[in-house]
Amino acid sequence: MRALTWVVNRMTRIMGPERALRVAGEFSVSFVRSFPPEERVKMLHCLAKEHLGEWLEGMSEEEKAKLMNSLLPLVAKEFPLADIDILGAFSDFT
Repeated sequence: MRALTWVVNRMTRIMGPERALRVAGEFSVSFVRSFPPEERVKMLHCLAKEHLGEWLEGMSEEEKAKLMNSLLPLVAKEFPLADIDILGAFSDFT
């Protein structure tokens, strides 16, 4: 895994951040689509559960709030809001 991390970091430096982001996006779409839908659900949940904290590492509360506010409309557009149990999702926080 260390070798893969090194390769990714090196490629990012060579390509520049914009091109690296484009390549990562294309790769991630291809990677995710290679799983059947039921496995995709498990994989995406696992990725978020295991790595969301790392993805947000170093961001201020203000930056996190700004990010969340910008993501909510995207989430609302892609998910069936009528079927989502918002209160149930947050029941563990009380």
